[in-house]
Amino acid sequence: MKAFVKRRLESLFARRGYSLIPAHVLRAYDSSSDPVPPPPVSAEAAQYLRTDNPRLQELRERYAALKVDAVAHSLWDAEYVGSEVRLEAFRAHSAYVWAYQELSRPTQMRYFLYAQYAQSKAARVLARLHEDGAFGAICYDFDVAGRVSRDRLDSAMELDFLDRHLNILTWPQLRVLDIGAGYGRLAHRTCEAGAQVADYVCVDAVPESTFLAECYSSFRGLRDRVRVVPLDELVKNGAPTLGHFDLAMNVHSFSECSYAAIRWWIARLQELAVPYLFIVPNTDTRFISTESDGTRKDFLPLLEQAGYRIAAQEPLFDSRDLVRLLSIRDQLFLFRRG
Repeated sequence: MKAFVKRRLESLFARRGYSLIPAHVLRAYDSSSDPVPPPPVSAEAAQYLRTDNPRLQELRERYAALKVDAVAHSLWDAEYVGSEVRLEAFRAHSAYVWAYQELSRPTQMRYFLYAQYAQSKAARVLARLHEDGAFGAICYDFDVAGRVSRDRLDSAMELDFLDRHLNILTWPQLRVLDIGAGYGRLAHRTCEAGAQVADYVCVDAVPESTFLAECYSSFRGLRDRVRVVPLDELVKNGAPTLGHFDLAMNVHSFSECSYAAIRWWIARLQELAVPYLFIVPNTDTRFISTESDGTRKDFLPLLEQAGYRIAAQEPLFDSRDLVRLLSIRDQLFLFRRG
């Protein structure tokens, strides 16, 4: 073990009352540090997940024809998506999943520390979620929590927060609107965690996200509970046609949108009168947009004007050491309307 890494670990565990690094940590560190190889993409999936897929081309054309602020992209434009998203490996390190891009041994240790924390804080939810590494997910196997990925760990922590504050896993006939749903991570995990989902709607202003969410929800066998609604259909038919929702989610999405786009989506929430809104911003406790000119705008006043007030707030990690070591500063926010 490199001396400087050992010193950092000793410092971390000393603050937790350990005189020595626990043996199970050393075993995890000294084992093979490479991630678990992902399963190969099936020939059928590889054939479908192509940039020239007619369905993807259709969605791109339909979204490009829209004249609404939701498509005023300040980050997620075609150039960004083209460089940051691989369709056949969309769950690998990408614009959708920040899975670290570092030396293998430090990366393994970060995953272990996160897995250990998730097991201590959200064991009940974590046990309900499983990981198979499909579509390139970076995974590690640990005794403490089994096979883990950022997808599984993040989802367990977020769903545990929502269950503690809203009892979403026992909420009868739960109806969720996921704005900026990406490839459908939380749709999959909410259903897998055992929530009594009656309707889970994924919407996104990026055509590649809609395309992948359609593919992923089908791959996970969720199309009976999960609807992926293309943005142009939402614009054409109006938000009220989507139905009634108990909870809306926006995880790391508003922070990557322009102020105009955020305002457009919040107006849809007002139309639907969604009572609860879950937000995970990219910027600690600040709610700021990403503008094309590099500036940032505070969008919290938009939420307040729409009647949303913070009902619960927690850091993802309650340890400043873990925040620093894992470089994850997420704060989880639950808003209530009215």
